[in-house]
Amino acid sequence: MASKPKTSSQANGLYLPVDSFRGNNSEECTTFIQAIREAAWAEGKLRDAAWMADLASLYFSSKAMSWHAKLPVEVRQDWFKLEVALVDRWAPADEGDEFTQPVPAVAPKTSGADRNDGVMHGVLKAIPDDSQATPSYVQPGSLKYALMGDRETALR
Repeated sequence: MASKPKTSSQANGLYLPVDSFRGNNSEECTTFIQAIREAAWAEGKLRDAAWMADLASLYFSSKAMSWHAKLPVEVRQDWFKLEVALVDRWAPADEGDEFTQPVPAVAPKTSGADRNDGVMHGVLKAIPDDSQATPSYVQPGSLKYALMGDRETALR
């Protein structure tokens, strides 16, 4: 099997290695992008999107090669578009974008014995929007809750 072509910087002894990109994780992706940029810089091709895309195409392997082959031609032939596609596919989410699993609230104690436990205690009072209606208290029923006027039997 033929070896990959050497850049002129490699021929002059300034070897800038570009390892194959297999598509294993975000760290490998970041290293690959940096290696392509460094090789382009050493060649004076940092602004040559087609040259950089062609160089990168030599180093895709495994699942990254399959992914690359399925990209639209205009992405495969333009490093700046290819770089965005790589980041979209393999880079980790920004810290601000990370999903935070909500923590459920602690249920209040069922015992009413300790009123200094930091939990607010009281009754549920329903106040209608209609200023003519009388406020009611929520009371537990057999299958559903009811609104009644008796504060003593209200849900606590």
